Amino acid sequence: MRFLAFSDVHNNLACVRKMRAREENTFDAVLFGGDIGRKIPEQFFAILASFECPVFYVYGNWDVDLSPD
Repeated sequence: MRFLAFSDVHNNLACVRKMRAREENTFDAVLFGGDIGRKIPEQFFAILASFECPVFYVYGNWDVDLSPD
């Protein structure tokens, strides 16, 4: 199995976009370990949804204000 695992974005959407541009859809799952940030959740999840695999994530301490939806 192939996983893409990362964490601690801390509102740095440019970093997520750069990562997505470099990675193909060759993963069995994307794993995110928390700290998305309060300012970018919609854009962040839209980028991760572009992978053709399941996305799993946990909230970090930077994510306490985000809705679980």
